[in-house]
Amino acid sequence: MTISRCSDSWEDCRETPPADKNPPAALRTGPSTLRLHSRTLAQPSGLSVGGHAGRLDIVAFELTVRELNERHGTNFILRGAYAGGEVGAEKLVDPNGRLFVLKRQSPGLAPKTTEVLRSVGYPAPVYVVAGEGYSVQEELPGSPLGDWEVPIPAGTIELNELQAGRAVDDDRTWPIAIVESVLTGFDDYMILSTLRQHSAEGRELLELCQQAVERHAHQLQTTDDIVHFDFTASNVLAIGGQITGVIDWCGTQSGDRTFDLATWLYYSPSASSELRRTIVSRIGESGLAVYLAHMCIRQADWSIRYHGEAAGWAMVEYGLRLARTFPTSSSGQT
Repeated sequence: MTISRCSDSWEDCRETPPADKNPPAALRTGPSTLRLHSRTLAQPSGLSVGGHAGRLDIVAFELTVRELNERHGTNFILRGAYAGGEVGAEKLVDPNGRLFVLKRQSPGLAPKTTEVLRSVGYPAPVYVVAGEGYSVQEELPGSPLGDWEVPIPAGTIELNELQAGRAVDDDRTWPIAIVESVLTGFDDYMILSTLRQHSAEGRELLELCQQAVERHAHQLQTTDDIVHFDFTASNVLAIGGQITGVIDWCGTQSGDRTFDLATWLYYSPSASSELRRTIVSRIGESGLAVYLAHMCIRQADWSIRYHGEAAGWAMVEYGLRLARTFPTSSSGQT
C-alpha cells in the first residue's frame, strides 16, 4: 500500500481520511484510558483522572434498570439504546417524561466538572446518578455535529475559555500523561507495539511522533484548566448550528484546555484558520505538534485494533501526513 506525501506545510495535510475507512470512533474510548497510568491503575475514571492515566473502564456486568432504581431510589424506564459510540449509552425516561442517558462507564470527575462548568454558563449535562462503573445524566437537546471535517461552530473557542483555571482536583501533572502515552504507551490504550507490528509506515509514524514529544514537550506548561479530553464533533450537540450541549465527560481531567482544541483540529484539519491561530498563539507550533502526536498514535492504535484493516491503514497514513510536518528544531520551525 502506498502512502501519499504532503508538502512541508501543515496546511497541505488537510486531506480528510477516506470516509469508508472509519475514523474517529477510536477516540471515543481514548479518554477514559490515559489518566489511570499517570497515577494509579485503580480508579478507572479514565483519563478523567484527577491525574490518573490508564485504561478505559467499560463495565462488564449487566446492571439492569431495575437494579439501578433500587440502588438510587429512582423510577427510570428503559427506552432503548443510542446509536454510535464506542462505549454505548441507553435512553431512560422518568415518570415526568424527562429523558436521561445511562452510560456503563465510570464517571470519574464528570459530575463535579460539569457542575462547575454549568455555573459559568457552559452547556454541560447534569449527572443525577453516579456509581462505580456507571452514571445517569440528563439528555441535552440537539444532535451531534458529526465526525470528520466538521467546521468549528461559533462560540467554541469562547466555551473553551470557560475551562481556564477551573480544575476540580489538585492534579498538576500535565503534560506527564501525554508524554508517557507517546514515549512508553499504556497497557490497553496507546499500545505502541500496535504500530511497530503494523507496518514500516506504522513504525515511521511512531518514530516521528516520539521525536516531536522528545523535542517539544518541555515547552508545555502545567496548568489548572479543565480538559474534556475527547472534544470532537461527535460530542458536541447543536440545533441550527448553535451549540446546545457538550457531552461524554467521563474522560475529563485537569491540564491544558488547549488540548481540546487540538483534538478538534486533528479530526477537522481545515476547520478554520482561527482555530489553528488560537492554538498556536497559546502553545506554539511545537506544543501543537506534541498534542497531535498523541492524537495520531491514539487514533491509529485504536483503529488498527478495532476498526478493521482499511481503517487502520487510513489512520496510519493520515497520521504520517501530519507527523511529517511537525517542527524538527527546538525553536518550533518545520
